Amino acid sequence: MNIKIHQRNYNSISLICLALIVGLSSFGCVETFDFESEVESFESTLVVEATITNELKQQKILISRSFPLDTILHSPERNANVKVVDDAQNEYVFHETESGTYISITEFNAQSNREYKLLITTSDGSSYASNPENLTQTTGIDNLYALRDFNENNDEGMSIYVDSYDSTGNSRFYRYTYVETFKIIAPKWSILDLVPVSLNPPEVRFETKSEEQQICYGTSQSNAIILANTTNFIEDRLEKQRVHFINRNNYVLSHRYSILVRQYVQSGAAHAFYRALKEISESESLLTQTQPGFLLGNMHSEQSEDERVLGYFEVSSVTSKRMFFNYADLFPGEVLPPYAISCSGLFAPALATPAIPPASPLIEHLNRGFKYSEDNPEPGGVNGPGNYLLVQPKCGDCRTLGSNIVPDFWIE
Repeated sequence: MNIKIHQRNYNSISLICLALIVGLSSFGCVETFDFESEVESFESTLVVEATITNELKQQKILISRSFPLDTILHSPERNANVKVVDDAQNEYVFHETESGTYISITEFNAQSNREYKLLITTSDGSSYASNPENLTQTTGIDNLYALRDFNENNDEGMSIYVDSYDSTGNSRFYRYTYVETFKIIAPKWSILDLVPVSLNPPEVRFETKSEEQQICYGTSQSNAIILANTTNFIEDRLEKQRVHFINRNNYVLSHRYSILVRQYVQSGAAHAFYRALKEISESESLLTQTQPGFLLGNMHSEQSEDERVLGYFEVSSVTSKRMFFNYADLFPGEVLPPYAISCSGLFAPALATPAIPPASPLIEHLNRGFKYSEDNPEPGGVNGPGNYLLVQPKCGDCRTLGSNIVPDFWIE
């Protein structure tokens, strides 16, 4: 969980003071402080990223430690006791599946008539708790669609939009995440593999590929904080709310593309926290292990009022919707985006060079993952002395960019 804060020889920076109170969406108080003295007195801070939802599943909580701005060390919080309890004395225990990642042992979903708290006891015996939180109003995504248009930088591409409406007017605050999946077709794929047999003397042979290497599926997740609210609207209605923009030259659009968008309804306090976080940094992930100031959430130490905890325990209703489209649907008859890398550089290394023992540039490249593409029509010509043309791994083996397993949800 990282917020990227960049500093350039400043003696002081702004400390953002936030008091997030349930129901308030405003925040303020900016003061300056001495950056150097702040770093000197810095103590590691517990960082919590936790959202439980109304989905019946094993819920996930991430816990780590923050460190001063002049370090790059990130430390997942290991061996903690983590549980969520509700006001009906139900208790949901989490176990650590990998460093700093805690998954509920049993599946559960947040209920609208319950109040939930997150309780954490770290390996040194320190205990932390969240404020009690209630599940938010459930509001679905009415429409999910793609339109060819331009972003704020006047780049042309495809925008992914949602429409949403809550007739009760109780939702108001929204956060979005997405997972995009796209088909990858390796442009220089061959059904044959060139395989080293011997280095002394250098020898290779052809084998038919036993695994799919031409068509794969790449996946990436949203890494920005995407927020919307309807507090200034007469109705609790979002229309044409952009959740993602893809430049038309991005190779992920080249063939078939799918996106799963998740809409979280937030409390006013949770929304204010994420809005402040977004304003601090448009980062690659949600929270930070390097911080110049402090962002107050709803977690606190149970031993010391002075100890600071970074993060937010959110209980949020969530709905999701998936869509598919092809590049040709919105750019009919137009040239496809360029591949992830340039694949024009075919080359033909020699099988052997005069050396004792003999060296083999061809075998060396094969061992580094380069792929056979086709026979060299002109050995000794412009592409090199060898008999076989090789390409970069990404050009001949789609597995370097994605998985060759077709996703369960995929529809052609």
